[in-house]
Amino acid sequence: MESDGNREFAGSQNVWIKRLGFFILVVGLFPALAVQYWDQIEVVGKVIIVCIIASYAIYHIRGFLKSIFGSKG
Repeated sequence: MESDGNREFAGSQNVWIKRLGFFILVVGLFPALAVQYWDQIEVVGKVIIVCIIASYAIYHIRGFLKSIFGSKG
């Protein structure tokens, strides 16, 4: 296989988005467990979404601070 130098895998560099996809896959594969433990699944889903938002915000704040202070790297 040829490598084009792109290290990105599965469409996003944000690992929390990948974890959300895996979480949705697992919940979809076991609907009986999803019905039985829906309250816990809902809490875990909300935690993952908050982590996605936080990592996205941290990524942009970090880039903004790098642009202000002129850090190379």
